Amino acid sequence: PFGHFGEGCVHLRISFTLGTDEGVAVFRAFMLDAAATVARHGGSLSGEHGDGRARSELLPLMYSPAALAAFEKFKDIFDPERVFNPGVLVR
Repeated sequence: PFGHFGEGCVHLRISFTLGTDEGVAVFRAFMLDAAATVARHGGSLSGEHGDGRARSELLPLMYSPAALAAFEKFKDIFDPERVFNPGVLVR
């Protein structure tokens, strides 16, 4: 582990074999379990780097359906034409 321990932001470097279907499946299972654990303890899945494309499917583990709907409404207000990052985080 490394990171910004004083701020509670811990980074882990774990190696996965992503060049195989089995390795990707192991990585995906790990990420789903880790996200559920973090959310269960009130932690954030995104920390200092935002949610982004890689973690957007995990947001329902951390946010309620009402919060996710609010994100979508906010984006609709400020980006009604859906030109900024289409399909990212909402929808």
